[in-house]
Amino acid sequence: VNILLFGPVGSSKSSFINSVFALLQRSSNVPDLVLCGGSSGPVTKKFEFYRGVNLQTGEKYPFRLMDTWGLSHSN
Repeated sequence: VNILLFGPVGSSKSSFINSVFALLQRSSNVPDLVLCGGSSGPVTKKFEFYRGVNLQTGEKYPFRLMDTWGLSHSN
């Protein structure tokens, strides 16, 4: 299953991806998969697929989250 995330610049699409995979691990001490936040402009520059792995079993989750650059009036 592919899940596309899109929205305005700065709407936390990339942070959402990190949060989903951290919740699935049932831990807040999980390394981020996606670089995100903290700047005045967009961080995501291209379309990317992310598929998390269960750190306990090593199995991939049955879905991919697709991160996109933020929408703005200039694009």
